[in-house]
Amino acid sequence: MYDFVVIDPRANEETERMFQNPVYGVEITIPALAERCVWNLDHHGVNVGLPPAIEQALTCKLPPEGATIATIRPDLDSVGSMAVMARRAEWDEGRPVTGLGDWETNLSLDLHWSETMFQTLAFRDRVLKVATADAGATAGEWRPLNLPSRSTPWPEAVAASDRQDLSAIALAVSDYKVPLVERVEWMRQWLLSGAEPEGYRDKANSDRQGLIKALEDGTIKVTHDGGCVAVVESSHRSAMTIGYSLAPVVVAINPTFSFAGNPPVRKITICQYSAGYVDLQAVFAALSNLEPGWGGTDTIGGSPQGAASVLSAEEIIAAVTTATRATVG
Repeated sequence: MYDFVVIDPRANEETERMFQNPVYGVEITIPALAERCVWNLDHHGVNVGLPPAIEQALTCKLPPEGATIATIRPDLDSVGSMAVMARRAEWDEGRPVTGLGDWETNLSLDLHWSETMFQTLAFRDRVLKVATADAGATAGEWRPLNLPSRSTPWPEAVAASDRQDLSAIALAVSDYKVPLVERVEWMRQWLLSGAEPEGYRDKANSDRQGLIKALEDGTIKVTHDGGCVAVVESSHRSAMTIGYSLAPVVVAINPTFSFAGNPPVRKITICQYSAGYVDLQAVFAALSNLEPGWGGTDTIGGSPQGAASVLSAEEIIAAVTTATRATVG
């Protein structure tokens, strides 16, 4: 029904060829690319305040058959959105529901339609679980959380992918070695039945034990002086969660970041739990004077896309500290 693709955020010939035809975006967080899409399901940047993409996918106008639906970062929210649209498209030309808040009314008016399309209310519950977890990453006031340990390997987490119940399907949909269309189908099946792709539950548990060991032996380097900024140096996918467990502003330094299997580069991400702790635009402006290409939104951004950052940790931390507005405690 659709052509599901991942857009490389770096400008290249493949990206240009892709945009020769209409592209429908899902969580395209780079403004220049989002502007080239017919529409973009997102709740970051200019779309702050909207529901997560997977929730928007329940009621959005569906793309026409054969359309290209693209994201720049396959995760539970973006791939889940694609799976919801695929499910809608395969039934009754994508008749939209009236919205998550009107489910009981919708069911009473057309119980047969709802049960046929979604099979059980469990589909709704799984969509809500992903949406709630994704929105919860930046909802409410920040508070410190416990780090994973051998006694409590799965404490309360900020990121949906670090929740024990979502960890396996999160790993599956972000596995770039598997074609995206197959990952969308995995997500569709999980939404319908809860079935996890084979092997990913064991991998999630193994990765969690590896994370705990890395925290114990210092492989993951964490710097936090009790203030509102935590610095995490690691290539582990849970680095951001570790940082947010300690402070509302995180500087994540990944020495071997690889996008979709491309050669690894040194990538720095700076983010805050919610706007107000640090003036990120001032940070990006200051760092761009030292290394052109830094940028992002008021809550997240980082070093130049697709290129290795050569700025030192000290230079980056100095820029963040200078622009810090709030304290913790």
